[in-house]
Amino acid sequence: MGHNFLCPILFFAVVFILSAFMPRPVFCAISDDFNRKGIEKMEEMNYREAIIYFESAYKSDPGNVITKKNLSVAYHNMAVSYSANNELANAIRNEKQALRYDPENSMIKEQLAIFYNNHGLKYASSGIYEPAIENLEYALEYLPDSEFLSRNLYNVILQYADYLQKKTGHRKALRLANDAIELLPDLSSGYVFIGNIYYNRDNFIEALRYWYMALERDPGNEGLSKRIEKLKRENIVEMAFGTERKSHFRIRFDKGLDSDYVGLISEILEDARSSVRNEFNLYSNEVVPVIVYADEQFQAATKQPYWTQGLYDGKIRLKSQDISRGNENLERVLFHEYTHAIIYLNYGNNIPIWLHEGFAQFNEPDHSINPADIRFLSVYIKENGGFSLEELDRMFDKKSDQEAVRAAYIQARIFFSYLLEKHSKYKLKRLLKELETGNIWQEALKEVYRKNIARIDRDFNNYLDDLLG
Repeated sequence: MGHNFLCPILFFAVVFILSAFMPRPVFCAISDDFNRKGIEKMEEMNYREAIIYFESAYKSDPGNVITKKNLSVAYHNMAVSYSANNELANAIRNEKQALRYDPENSMIKEQLAIFYNNHGLKYASSGIYEPAIENLEYALEYLPDSEFLSRNLYNVILQYADYLQKKTGHRKALRLANDAIELLPDLSSGYVFIGNIYYNRDNFIEALRYWYMALERDPGNEGLSKRIEKLKRENIVEMAFGTERKSHFRIRFDKGLDSDYVGLISEILEDARSSVRNEFNLYSNEVVPVIVYADEQFQAATKQPYWTQGLYDGKIRLKSQDISRGNENLERVLFHEYTHAIIYLNYGNNIPIWLHEGFAQFNEPDHSINPADIRFLSVYIKENGGFSLEELDRMFDKKSDQEAVRAAYIQARIFFSYLLEKHSKYKLKRLLKELETGNIWQEALKEVYRKNIARIDRDFNNYLDDLLG
């Protein structure tokens, strides 16, 4: 019921580099007492006092080349000591002073570029993107030919663009993505990102144009090739669809669908949005695309099993057949798929299927387990063995085995409720945050709940024994 997600832009890993050069200060017989005392302090690694003495020597004799070199080395070593404590603003300030006294020194320029790079990445890791970009641009001013620094700037620009399109809309995100492309036009991810924006806005022509440009630069990208083929299928089905913008949703639909139903879909989705926001404080201002198909159109566009009632793959997709089955069923499907959407928009695509599906079912209007599901699961476990969280994630892929898929949904729903009942919403949100950082779900669970998977399985199987009777 909707666990195929559009991949967000892939961001390259960035590496923090710290290099330092430690030349000894120059001493000459003509150096005055200030220089001599400064060198003594340097040897004691007391760079702050060394700088005071060297500055005094410089004031006494501004043209003394030796004093300038000593000042440059002292400021550089002070910068390195600040960097070692992750005080990068102070490191930059001192390294710029080192460059002031030795302006042609390429090693100082390289070090200054690295400090700016690290300062920018530190901002980016906290989601503070504008100063991150500014610092990375400064880094490139000192090392303009560095591919490493260019890639870091490129990736942070795309991270900021991704953040903006989720929070404020697509216009500035597009401008930033084009800036990234201008910086490194041979990389594919910027084109993929822009194609994603156009795709989510149902501009299939522009989406294809940018995805093809990405594929030219990355011809081995099978995932992108599959998305292009998928888009072609959707375009055939949806080319005559109408579109209505309804507050936080953009609904595309077969023009044969009664317009009253479009309004009903929008009302239910707004209720779903309010419910998830009130219950878990999860929301997004991004407009969520919704596509409503006739039954045969849904199959042609998505290639999903016939029993699939709804789908979220970057867009909420549903069948008009479900609308005709009454408001209660439509509410269940829309609440479910909207929950998938809001989890993805807030936490990305590193969330395991069992957590997505458990969360989505929990947020349906009536998420209680009915007696028929209890009886079914009891029989299924007796025939197939006890609960295993590792196996649960794999069960959702057994699309040809309806019993296994049904058991997977029921277990995911019960396990999610169990996590909330035995622990808290706070821990659940901590788990989602851990996953957002890229941590694998097994390690994230262990970190948040202080149990390994074997212990979690054992405790939940005991809980299931009591529940199933």
